[in-house]
Amino acid sequence: MSERTVWKICSTNEWWCVFGKKVRSKKGRPGAPAHEDLVRRQFTVTGPNRA
Repeated sequence: MSERTVWKICSTNEWWCVFGKKVRSKKGRPGAPAHEDLVRRQFTVTGPNRA
């Protein structure tokens, strides 16, 4: 049975699911850069930290 059919039956009988709706998260996926790097900084490490 498809999810849409189940939803329609539950909706007409005013039944509610205990488990709720599946939610997709964006956790772990990088987003697009907010803007271009106009300063052109280099954020790569050339060696270990020196104090």
